[in-house]
Amino acid sequence: MNTLRAGSNLVEGDSPVRANKRVLLVEDDRLISTLAVDLLEYRGLHVVGPAETLQVAKEMASNEEIDAAILDVNLGAETSFAAAAILRARGIPFFYTTALVNLSHPEIVRETSLAKPYGAKQFFDALERILAARDAA
Repeated sequence: MNTLRAGSNLVEGDSPVRANKRVLLVEDDRLISTLAVDLLEYRGLHVVGPAETLQVAKEMASNEEIDAAILDVNLGAETSFAAAAILRARGIPFFYTTALVNLSHPEIVRETSLAKPYGAKQFFDALERILAARDAA
């Protein structure tokens, strides 16, 4: 499995994610956010952020022009659920990433989620799913 970590093949398992979309990235782990930015930019996507705190995530979710978002559930002692509520109200699709062992939290179950560690293919498959669902709506 190709996981997001130093030395991984960033293009293995290419999926048909649309270029030129603006994607909000909310991630407090700098290594993961750096790798995610590299993945997104490699595919021709424009990264908004990364937002490392809930406050910044909420501001960006409220004010930025974005097509989709990727939200780490845990941001230090807080969760990204408040930013997700803003995105939901704006009709912007998103998915969660989490290292939580228990993925049964109602908010996580309600939305698309991706367990860490994840591979590039899983990352882009999740992004493609939420973008396709938005386009179909």
